[in-house]
Amino acid sequence: MKPMHSQSFENKDQALVVIPERQESNSQVFVVRNMANRVMQLVRMSDLTVKNQINSRELIRKTRLVYDSLRAVVSIEEEKRIAVERRMTAEVAVMEEEMRLMEERRLAEERSLVDEVALMEVEMRVGEARIVEGAARVDVETPKRRRGRVRNRIRGDMRAAALMRKRELWLYRDKRIVGPIPGVYVGDVFLFRMELCVVGLHMQIQAGIDYLPKSRCSNGEPIATSVIVSGGYEDDMELNDGDVIIYTGHGGQEKNSSRQICDQKLVGGNLALERSMHYGIEVRVIRGMKYEGSASGSGKVYVYDGLYRIVDCWFDVGKSGFGVYKYKLMRIEGQAKLGSAVLKEARDIKKSGLDFKPMYCLSVDISNNRESVPVRLFNDIDDNQEPLFYEYLRNTTFPQFVFHQSGKATGCQCVEACTDGCFCSMKNGGEFPYNLQGLLVRGKPLIFECGPFCSCPPNCRNRVAQKGLKFRLEVFRSTQTGWGVRSLDLIQA
Repeated sequence: MKPMHSQSFENKDQALVVIPERQESNSQVFVVRNMANRVMQLVRMSDLTVKNQINSRELIRKTRLVYDSLRAVVSIEEEKRIAVERRMTAEVAVMEEEMRLMEERRLAEERSLVDEVALMEVEMRVGEARIVEGAARVDVETPKRRRGRVRNRIRGDMRAAALMRKRELWLYRDKRIVGPIPGVYVGDVFLFRMELCVVGLHMQIQAGIDYLPKSRCSNGEPIATSVIVSGGYEDDMELNDGDVIIYTGHGGQEKNSSRQICDQKLVGGNLALERSMHYGIEVRVIRGMKYEGSASGSGKVYVYDGLYRIVDCWFDVGKSGFGVYKYKLMRIEGQAKLGSAVLKEARDIKKSGLDFKPMYCLSVDISNNRESVPVRLFNDIDDNQEPLFYEYLRNTTFPQFVFHQSGKATGCQCVEACTDGCFCSMKNGGEFPYNLQGLLVRGKPLIFECGPFCSCPPNCRNRVAQKGLKFRLEVFRSTQTGWGVRSLDLIQA
């Protein structure tokens, strides 16, 4: 199957897709009629001014900050709820145990009384049959103990996305964007799949193909906008270092498996991909890949790898013997380096340790083992090697006058661990800046950690930055900033 040129529409308002030969402007809107609740549009947003690009990037940044802050807050509330439920369950268990012991004592007393009555009846020469019958009537069964149950954990990423959707904070819900999402750059990494929905990059919560259904298109044909490549289908394949993808269509899989159990059909997302190829419309590609340090339960992170064009489509017999639709996707030239390739390089560097020194790496560890993880020095810009001549200090050193000017030393008086309402929490606005995992809940201009004058132990939740590095950092040379610092690991905050 080969791409075909789209037909010309007399009424431009009813046009569904971009017509390549007559593309006088890179910004066209395609209106979809007859929607009950929300007007859905297929829009291309390109050739933005520098100011609009900056504003779009800032909008994406703020939206992601809101999402991550909500997710952290929900997670903290969930931790507190589970702790309360467990405490209540333990208290109920103690009460039930006390009731069980009381019941056993009552039954023991009752048995003793029965025995005494039996002896009296024997002595009074009452029939033995009546004694046995009377004893059998005594109920000696112990009540069954109820088991306390803790509710299933509410996922913070799902709850945060639901709250933002309810408050109309999802971006581009009233339209489907063809091509790049303003403010989302090639190489952007997302720790949770729901975040893709929030920023409008991929609006399907589970499906790998995002598309505008035919019921919302004026000419009754679905159009695909993005796909997620995560190895969920056994017939997926990548060529030429990821620039070419053989993407398998949707459907026909065994539940919770990548194995095909029946033939796929050219409907839904499969048809949408074929129609996008027919009209020459590119799709966004997001790669889901396993990565150490991932915050999601699947262990995956999601990387935006840019725009691909569908150049071929065919029906073939897959590895399991059933028919599948396959699509050949080719990456459009002129884009930034694949974000997934950069992540793979960082992962390889992390695994290689100090024995591997790639080109342009001036030092594999400028801290000289002062940190728990090595700190690389990298320069592929010029011959500058100045950081090699500096002394690396693991801890911040303050001059003596700072302590004299600060007046009387103060700190919290917590013994086991800092609690809500203590001196240090009040200095942070009445709440701790970190959650129990040491992650920053929300951005603040200044954070007060517990210091040397505090009574709390080293494992206090309000002691994070002072514990040294947990992630691998790299000092690198940049044409914009001179020397900078970046992480080779994913930092969740």
